[in-house]
Amino acid sequence: MKTLFVLLGAVFLNSALAAEPQCTTTPPIQYEEMIPVADKFSEDQRLQIIYAALNYAPDQVRWDDDAAKEQWQHERTDGNIVYAGINIRSHWLQTAITITDAGFVTIVCDSANLKQTDTKIHRKVPQWKSVLDDELRRVAQRAASMGMAEADGSLKSDLQALERLRNRGLVTDEEYDLIFTRANSTD
Repeated sequence: MKTLFVLLGAVFLNSALAAEPQCTTTPPIQYEEMIPVADKFSEDQRLQIIYAALNYAPDQVRWDDDAAKEQWQHERTDGNIVYAGINIRSHWLQTAITITDAGFVTIVCDSANLKQTDTKIHRKVPQWKSVLDDELRRVAQRAASMGMAEADGSLKSDLQALERLRNRGLVTDEEYDLIFTRANSTD
């Protein structure tokens, strides 16, 4: 019986460790923040909320242009943890966003050129991280109030994305009009 408890404890410990962000900053200066999310959302829907806050689509082409600078960007997803980074001038900051039952937990995960010591880091880090935390809250609240369907894939959000592509010059006015007309047709 004692062996069974030891084995079960090892299983639970391993599963708990698997959910921990893999951060390289030593020592970690985490600025941990809990962002509550409505419990009606599945883990996949919570992941979509994070992607929406980062303006990320898994199949999107990533352009290395000036528009992406100084904005939080998706870096990678490992299970229930999404890593987002921001480059501001010569500074780089990475945050891990962990999906939990209650919502999201965000921590500072890694950094470069931010004068980090044992207990300090660049004075702007909490401000930069709060921008991401606030956007996650805003998107989660919008998803809860509108319903997840509108927040992640409705016709309205698709047309808004199409309009952004047109504004960037990636879709011509003719292509926009054609797609807009087909999307709004009742056939």
